[in-house]
This record gives sequence, C-alpha cells and structure tokens, in this order.
Amino acid sequence: MLAKMINNDKGVTRLMVGTMLVACIAVAGLVAAADFSSEENNTPVYAGMSGNGALELRDAVIARGDGTQVSEVVFTVAIPDGADPVNFTAPPDNVVTVSYVDDQQQVDNLDWAFAQYGPGDWDNMLEKNENFRMAIQSPDPGAGGAFNIEIKTPDGKVLTIGRALPDEMKPVMNLK
Repeated sequence: MLAKMINNDKGVTRLMVGTMLVACIAVAGLVAAADFSSEENNTPVYAGMSGNGALELRDAVIARGDGTQVSEVVFTVAIPDGADPVNFTAPPDNVVTVSYVDDQQQVDNLDWAFAQYGPGDWDNMLEKNENFRMAIQSPDPGAGGAFNIEIKTPDGKVLTIGRALPDEMKPVMNLK
C-alpha cells in the first residue's frame, strides 16, 4: 500500500514518509522512556512512608520553624491492621528511636515527644485504632533540601518518612 502511495503522483512523497517515520520513532522513544524510567529518583522527596508493618504514617507531615529554618517536624503514626502494639515510652527511657538523614548529615537518637491524637486509652502503647502525634526535634536541611526521618520500633522495624522543604520557607509548612 505504501509503495502505491509513493509511486502515485498524487500520493505521499518519500520525504513526507521519512518525516512521519522519524516522528513515529521519536514519539515511541518518549513513551518508552516515560514508562521504563526509574521512579527511585523521586522516592526520597515525595515518599509518604515506607516500612515493614510496625507503623504507618497518617495524615500530613508538618515542618515548624522561624520562617528561615526548620526546628521541628510533626506527624501522626498508627499501627497497620494485624501489627503488634508499639511501646512509645518517652525519652530518656524510650524504646522507639528516631534518626534524621539528609545529603549532608545523619543524626541518630533525636529527641522526640508524642501525644495521643484522637480516641484511645491514653497510655504509652500505640494500639489498634489509636493514633499518636509525634514531634521530632529536627536538624534543618535548608530551603529546597530533602530529608528522611526513620522511626525504629523496639522489634527493629523501621518507618521511613521522606520529604523535601520548599524553596520558600514559612514558619509552618505542610510537606508533601
């Protein structure tokens, strides 16, 4: 069929066929690059949570500071269905440890506090259908900087929360 069109004076010229062929190959290359590209490059910046069943992130991650740097990160955690309760005895006798990692530093055993958020029995055990709001005293990665907060439970399971600060800092920011 294409040969008929090329040989036909009223049909498509060879130059037009070549142009269409190049355009089709370019579009196919773009589609393939989009489908097969690695998503790992975006993971630290936009990750909501990753873990292995001990804790799960609920709702927003809020950064607080003075408008030029971050001093505290606040978020809510819960246990997923089927997971064991987690003991949140507060520092200095804590059994849950919190670490901070960015491209410049790693800080282990950060200071943190928690409070019951919503219904619960108001003890130090995070149990099914309870939420604890955690406040982490966080180093500042700087405007536009990405960071991870790792919460390690007594049984060694880790919840990693990855976020990035916006380029324009504010005293209170919802990090997405």
